[in-house]
Amino acid sequence: LLTGGEDPAHTRAIEERTVELLRNWGADTTLEWLPDRGIHGNAHYLMFEENSDELLEIVVELIEAVGGGAP
Repeated sequence: LLTGGEDPAHTRAIEERTVELLRNWGADTTLEWLPDRGIHGNAHYLMFEENSDELLEIVVELIEAVGGGAP
């Protein structure tokens, strides 16, 4: 779960509970909190952010880390 820290409806505590819920449903899930990467000013609509290209690089990195990506 990749999200920023600027949306009061999506606090870190809420997103941690979301990850826990997904894990309880059987998903192999982690929380990637953008402020932990030094990226501030983002909410949860990452594709609409001014730095969406930078965020896409993180998405690709995370997909590749679990063995995903192009064949």
